[in-house]
Amino acid sequence: MTQQELGRRCGLSRSFLSQVENGNRVPSLSSLTQISAALGVMPIDVLVRDEQEISEKNENRTRTPERGRS
Repeated sequence: MTQQELGRRCGLSRSFLSQVENGNRVPSLSSLTQISAALGVMPIDVLVRDEQEISEKNENRTRTPERGRS
């Protein structure tokens, strides 16, 4: 599902959803409820998935050797 379609389903802007997805904004409880309802999942499922993705990104950053250091 695209951000635009999700926005239509939950009544939130694509821009806002993009910022939430990228970790630049934290949705209010109301927005989180709207997003999860549009996705057909529980709000906790949205939060847990985000936390797992953040953990994976952080692990990948620590595993990637830095370039340019000698």
